[in-house]
Amino acid sequence: MKIIEVLDELSMKGNTVAKIAKNKAKIGEGKLKEALHNTGYEYHNKSPKGWFYAGEGEQPLYQSVFEFISVQTSLPDVKQNSPSIHTM
Repeated sequence: MKIIEVLDELSMKGNTVAKIAKNKAKIGEGKLKEALHNTGYEYHNKSPKGWFYAGEGEQPLYQSVFEFISVQTSLPDVKQNSPSIHTM
């Protein structure tokens, strides 16, 4: 899904980031918000409410939102001195 498609969906009454993330982009709400922030968009809660471009340069309207989502590659911490479990 391209940034312009997300913005078009957000401009429709009743659509929220959560709805678009779930129904259109098929990712979590947090990941879609992360993508918007990483592209230079900010949400303004004052009138007019909505997402506005605050980044530098041209808006990345025709790029995929998935290009702007960070991938977490770290493994969970494992305790080194965990007691062993023995069964009899």
